[in-house]
Amino acid sequence: MDNDKQALATDKLATLPLDHNWYQELASNFELLQQYLNKFDELADEVNSDQSRQSADLKKKLTDMQQQMNNKINRITRGADTDAIKEIIANLQSSNSGVSMGQTYPVKALVSSFGGANFNSLDLYWTNDYLTFRPINKTVLAGTGTNVRDPSVAYFAGKFWVAYTWGVYWTTDLVNFHHLVLPRIEAGTNNWAPEWVVDGDNVYLLASAGSYEIWDSQADYKGYWCQFDPNLMTFTAWSALDYTNPTGIATNIDNTMVKFNGSWWLAMKDEYHYGQADYAPKIQLYRGANVTGHFEYVTDIPFTQQCEGPSLVVVDNQLYCFADGFASYSTWRMSSLDGMTWANEVEVKASDRSRTQHFTVLPLSDIKAATTVQQAVAYYLPETAGSGIASLRTSAPHLALHDGVNDLYPIQGVEYYYYLPSGQTEPVTALVNLHMDRNRGYSQIHFCIEEEQQSSTIQLNHNGAFVPPDGADNWQLHTPNQIVTLMTAGSDDGWNNDSAGPYQIINGGDQSDVETIKMGFLTDSFGIYIGGIKRNYIDYLSSDLSRHSCNVEATRDTIGSTRLTQASDRSDSFCERISKFQPDLDYLFIQGGTNDWGANMPLGGLGDTKTTSFYGAIDYLIKQAFAKLPTTQLVFITPTYRSDMASGKNAENGQGATQTDYIQAIKTVCAKYNVQYIELGAVIGIYPWLNGSSLTVDGLHPNQIGHQRIARAIVSQLGL
Repeated sequence: MDNDKQALATDKLATLPLDHNWYQELASNFELLQQYLNKFDELADEVNSDQSRQSADLKKKLTDMQQQMNNKINRITRGADTDAIKEIIANLQSSNSGVSMGQTYPVKALVSSFGGANFNSLDLYWTNDYLTFRPINKTVLAGTGTNVRDPSVAYFAGKFWVAYTWGVYWTTDLVNFHHLVLPRIEAGTNNWAPEWVVDGDNVYLLASAGSYEIWDSQADYKGYWCQFDPNLMTFTAWSALDYTNPTGIATNIDNTMVKFNGSWWLAMKDEYHYGQADYAPKIQLYRGANVTGHFEYVTDIPFTQQCEGPSLVVVDNQLYCFADGFASYSTWRMSSLDGMTWANEVEVKASDRSRTQHFTVLPLSDIKAATTVQQAVAYYLPETAGSGIASLRTSAPHLALHDGVNDLYPIQGVEYYYYLPSGQTEPVTALVNLHMDRNRGYSQIHFCIEEEQQSSTIQLNHNGAFVPPDGADNWQLHTPNQIVTLMTAGSDDGWNNDSAGPYQIINGGDQSDVETIKMGFLTDSFGIYIGGIKRNYIDYLSSDLSRHSCNVEATRDTIGSTRLTQASDRSDSFCERISKFQPDLDYLFIQGGTNDWGANMPLGGLGDTKTTSFYGAIDYLIKQAFAKLPTTQLVFITPTYRSDMASGKNAENGQGATQTDYIQAIKTVCAKYNVQYIELGAVIGIYPWLNGSSLTVDGLHPNQIGHQRIARAIVSQLGL
């Protein structure tokens, strides 16, 4: 056997991205092990021929061992041994490669804030530009009532961790949260705003504590720290943070810290004279050599707004300070190249117009963490209108109205879409009474009569929650497919739980005011109707966006079995069809590649420009789009895997290339030209060997649910 030594396909499974290529490497390892296991047959024969050295019992044990191992390997290589796969995935080490997420993932950072009906729920957002926060989910975590204030989010030890006033949660998927008790700083004091700090393998929490709420010379509010062991899930005792306050008065709250240019930078709010006429809160900045201090005062970050809840972040060699403009219900950001000089004060907004209170911005430098956030974005988009968890998800949950009286209780921070469903056999009149019992702060809702409802009516009644134009008794909508938007500006003092002001119509549905988005789709059979489906992802995408106060004009060039690559056997390659699209498109989606793999089209390499290789075809398509569609946003959609790949070693085609190679080609060329792409398989979770029967019609082409997932992925990844 020594003469037949062969190395494993890889011994670095723990450091590889968790994708189909990782699975193939795993399967290759087991195939090599299989070769050695076959040697059990030879050994068993030797045992049978030499009874003086081995007994029949040993032969039976060896044979049984071989059969058990064979069965196990077969299950794993088929993807059927889910327990083994889960255990391997659970023990994968986090990546510390420092790969820029801007090149690979559209989600660059995760944001934790709080808001909701009582300004106390956990709000999660994502951002790809550090200027617009786009909602993921807004729910009160189970077990906390309404008390998830001042949330700080971090990622370490393979988990996301949320610390809040006063407790800790951890989660691996941003869906299921597990609670930890956080020891209090000091008996008899107010404990506020714990904030994570990660220094290599050392994890700390910063927080504020004090007992005098008079904010004057007797105040005793200052910073504290403790250390956390994520393996044992234990905390050390709290200690006072070592820093010198230039005012000499202990009025510091809301700590945040980050390492920048070799030093640790600490920002805190100075609360001196809170509630008095000369109150002028400041965000103080300190610098030190260690997390625990000593810290020396450097400067006040010169926000023009009254701010609190700062979050220090390092992005592209700049130090950012985000802050909650609590006095104006706004959010702001300033930047510095050296920590000393600050400039570029800009307003940061949530796309749903919610207030983001005391938030933490977490750049995603770990591939596994970024993937989890992308999957959470897709997961929380509503699948079933108004039922179950969908009623708590963002991106306008769709709630059907019915004939007769409809009492509606919208919640601040959740943008609702109320509609009269199509298909009614008789005219319907939905009488709507809005209620503000659960609503505070900024809020926006929409109403619409769906198509084929020419005689139906939505009537919004005048009450304390809704004021029709000119003070009329009601306001009625009769026109199908006309979206009417209502908004309330919210109360001035959410801390006192004051209800929001009444809703008012801000968009009466004038179609001339509705934004039109022009989208082009250059696709293979994913863009047509395979397997008897009635709607594909283009239809779902158009429908979903049309319900969000915009119209979609879709231009389609979708032909089955077509390839990006040009060849003599066909004249309908993507390269030959891209010229059909007009330059007034807002988006052009290019979705394909699976047929290039299946037809054994040459892969080529980066730098190829000939359309007869896959790399060259991608390069050509991008250059054509730049030249002919100069203002169009180009988006590539990578192919998903297919069940018929399982039979071949590493799923190689006639060119000796895997579909992973073709996917990587799209990603590589897009990165070269800064073109956005959506890695479809990773985002929508279609894994044909395990869930293909649930999400596809044939192991490749999506079914209705699969197409819905694709549409949601496009909406979430582009922030539409």
